[in-house]
Amino acid sequence: MRAFFVVLILAALCVGGYVYFVAAEAPDPGKEQLQTEEVARGPLRVVVAATGEVRPLRQIELKSKASGEVVGFPKRAGDPVEQGELIIELDQSTELRNLRRAEAERDTALAQLQLTQLEHRRALQNSLSAVSSAEADDETKRAEYQRQKNLTVGVSENDLGTAKLNHVMAEQRLHQARIELEHIRGRQAPDSLLAQARLQQAQVTLEEAEDRLEDIQIRSPIRGILLQKLVEEGQIVASGISATSGGTPLGVVADTSIMVIEANIDETDIGQVQVGQRVELTVDAHPGATLVGVVDLIPPLGELESNIRVYRAKINVSGPQLGLLKTGMTANVEIIIEERQDVLHIPSTAIYRDRDGIFVWLPGPEGKTRQAVEIGLDTGIQAEVLSGLEVGQTILIVSEASSGYGGRR
Repeated sequence: MRAFFVVLILAALCVGGYVYFVAAEAPDPGKEQLQTEEVARGPLRVVVAATGEVRPLRQIELKSKASGEVVGFPKRAGDPVEQGELIIELDQSTELRNLRRAEAERDTALAQLQLTQLEHRRALQNSLSAVSSAEADDETKRAEYQRQKNLTVGVSENDLGTAKLNHVMAEQRLHQARIELEHIRGRQAPDSLLAQARLQQAQVTLEEAEDRLEDIQIRSPIRGILLQKLVEEGQIVASGISATSGGTPLGVVADTSIMVIEANIDETDIGQVQVGQRVELTVDAHPGATLVGVVDLIPPLGELESNIRVYRAKINVSGPQLGLLKTGMTANVEIIIEERQDVLHIPSTAIYRDRDGIFVWLPGPEGKTRQAVEIGLDTGIQAEVLSGLEVGQTILIVSEASSGYGGRR
């Protein structure tokens, strides 16, 4: 029993000691809490912070206008490419057959045009000869008929009738020959146009076949790198023109001479961001390096992301440090809205306001004294002091609940 009372007394002493020391360390609710700070000199800036994704300035997905088997794709992802350089080649056997067929159709149409022109010249020559012969025959028969008609004796009715009939028939043959000549001349233009149109159509078909033969060779549209390789040799790909699915993606090439960061800017901050503002950014892969960019584009339309409206501003980055950036990296972005160099500044929490103006607290022999100040740029963390204080001067930050004055800035 005595041991129990000893343990009980020791426990009571421990609890009492803990309560005493906690009470001694706790701040007095009726006493002001003061913190000292010094007026400093240095740079001051207002920034909009955001995160973004690193992307190339230009990124183009490669597709083929032709369908077929990939027979050549020696490049690997990351390899450099030049504008116009051959990257991918498809099997050309089908397109070669189409080209030979188109050449044969073109040659046939050309021969048909030449044959049409030759036949027309021959028909025209024959028709002109027929007209000339009919004119001569008509002249002879007319003269014979006129001669016999003028004779007063020695001409029978039968001979006169025969001469007249021959004259009439000669006139009809001449009329028919002239109609045939006009018909041949009238057909010359449309027959020639039809043959030329067939030749032109065959020529277009041939040019299309030549284009398709070129289309099996996919060349880089820009200078940069092969960002992605999406097919391998032996794979069958579909045309990006004829396929309803949009064709088979073959690869992605990118211009990495300028990298772009797509930064998600909150709608509460986008009003401060303007094209041309300087940007400082870092990436996790190189924590000690700070890169510099510039705001290049602010989209007019925001996107809803996790119930927050954001604007994907584009920030261009170039220069010697460009090699530190790789597509897909996450960048921590600070867009510099406004900045000052070599100015006096104090913590924003040290600034107070009341009906008499803006002031800070200074330490004094009897506690604290007011000092009126003029404030310039305020970042919310540090504020520029335009007048009222000097560098190195000590100020007080007083707990707002016990200061007895108006609210802080």
